[in-house]
Amino acid sequence: ASHLFTNPKTKHRWAACSNRLDMTDKDVKDIGKAERPQKIFANMWFDGNCAEALKFYVKAFECKQIFCMAHEGCVVHACIQFHNKDNMIFLSDVHGDHFETGANKAGASISLMVYVKDVDEAYKRAKDAGCTMLQEPEDQFWGDRIIRLKDPFGHSWTLATRKFEPGAEMEAEGKKWWQKMKEKANKRKREAVENEPNNNTAKNQR
Repeated sequence: ASHLFTNPKTKHRWAACSNRLDMTDKDVKDIGKAERPQKIFANMWFDGNCAEALKFYVKAFECKQIFCMAHEGCVVHACIQFHNKDNMIFLSDVHGDHFETGANKAGASISLMVYVKDVDEAYKRAKDAGCTMLQEPEDQFWGDRIIRLKDPFGHSWTLATRKFEPGAEMEAEGKKWWQKMKEKANKRKREAVENEPNNNTAKNQR
């Protein structure tokens, strides 16, 4: 459903969209007025392609678009919700003095983690939709089965499904996991040094 209303102070005309077919103008005006629990919500920003991203996430991650407020083609504030009410993420286009740049210019500076019902199904759906998969579905020692991916808009995601509650072995397994992460990081550093232009020139001269 889409509704137009006028800000009484600035006289700006706004469009608000929702997947609720029974949404009224009063509902739109009341967005943001309701009391909320003290939670922290991620806010993703985009370089003018937020509306496109909203459609993509609904398809790729099977989430719901709760609302979308747009002005002159710019998404000022939108919200998507995953399989429970606590999994909500806000989105908007870069506008005015809100945010400096979108992910396409600066690169992703954070990774978003969301719990889903079935991470293996989520993996296939996201891959088919065009996401770059960074990690295959894998059980983790802390009890989650996760995947890692990057969406076409440059944002990094971790999707997870809770599989089990860890026991006394968690500390030992955690140390093994950390050692693997250190080895991977050291390998990347060595490869980066080997691929530096000066090193390649030296190799060619030998």
